Amino acid sequence: MLIVSTTTRQASRTHPPGRGPAIAERTEMLQLENSGPAQTPAKSRPLVPKIDNANWPIWLAGIVGYSYVIAVPLEPYPGHPIIKAIPLLVLSVTAWRRLVPPLRVPFAIALLASAVGDCLLGIDRSAFLKPALFSFLVTQMLYAWLFWRERDDPPSGRGLMVVELIALFGLYLLIIPAVPEGMIIPVIVYSTALLAMATGAARSSIGRLLPLGGALFFVADNLIAVNQFVWPFPHSTRIIVTLYMTAQLMISWSVFAWARQNQTQ
Repeated sequence: MLIVSTTTRQASRTHPPGRGPAIAERTEMLQLENSGPAQTPAKSRPLVPKIDNANWPIWLAGIVGYSYVIAVPLEPYPGHPIIKAIPLLVLSVTAWRRLVPPLRVPFAIALLASAVGDCLLGIDRSAFLKPALFSFLVTQMLYAWLFWRERDDPPSGRGLMVVELIALFGLYLLIIPAVPEGMIIPVIVYSTALLAMATGAARSSIGRLLPLGGALFFVADNLIAVNQFVWPFPHSTRIIVTLYMTAQLMISWSVFAWARQNQTQ
C-alpha cells in the first residue's frame, strides 16, 4: 500500500486532475496483485567442484596429485611413492566417512586399492607390475559393479561404449604380440575389467563427469600397456599420471556429489 500511495502522489504531481492518476494507480495495483513470489531457477550441478566444506578433499587430492606430476623429473626422491598415493588415500578416507552402505565399503576399497597400486608402481614399476595390476583390477571390478548398478534406463552413452570397445580391440592387436608370455592372461583379464568399468561409467546415471572420468581412466591404463610393451614414449609418466589423476578426481567428485544428493532426499 505504501508503494501504491507513493505512486498515486507522484502521479498527481505530474498529471492534471482526471483519469491519469487513477489509471496509474490501477495499473500499479494489478502489477502488485499479479506478481507472485520470485521464481528461483533450478540449479544445475557445476562441472567444476566449488571450494567448500563438501569438496575440500577433492581439491586437496588434486593439489597433491598434480604437484606430484610436476615433481616427476626429480624422482627418485625420499617418499615419492607415498606422495603419489596420498591423493587416493584422502579420497578413500573421505568415501568411508561420508558415504553410506552399500556404497561406502566398495568405493572406499576401490580408492584404497588404487592408492596401493600407485605406491607399488612408484617403488619399482618393473618389479611390482603384477601386484600393482592386481590392485588396480580390484579397483576396476568395484567401479564396474557400482557404475553398472546405477546405470541409466533407457541406456545412454552407447556411442562412447562402442568407441571404447573398438579401442580395446585395436589395443589387443597392438600389444598382445609384444606382451611376455607370462603376462598375456593378466593383461587380458585386466583389460576386460577396465572395459567393464569404462562402459559402465558411460551408461551410469552418476553425474555428468563420470563418463569422461571413466574414459580418461581407460586411456591412461591403455597407455601404460603401450609404454610398457610396445613404445616407451617421451614424458610417459607425466602424461599417464595426469590423465589418471584427473580421471580419479572426476569419478570421486561425481560419486560424492551424487551420493550427497541422494542421501539428503
